[in-house]
Amino acid sequence: MEKLLGKKNGKYYQKTNIIAGYVNHTSIAPMVFNGSCNTQLIEAWAEHFNQRARSCSSSDHG
Repeated sequence: MEKLLGKKNGKYYQKTNIIAGYVNHTSIAPMVFNGSCNTQLIEAWAEHFNQRARSCSSSDHG
């Protein structure tokens, strides 16, 4: 059997994606990631964003 060498099949592409919030016509809390998006990713992004928003708002009132 002869080994064939060639280019990788073109069906797989690494995807770079961005998720962000949109408030008052402004993009907020952007996150760039590679691969697919699932519920766990969205929940982690939202929790991280909420923690940052709480820390910012508490420092504004302190």
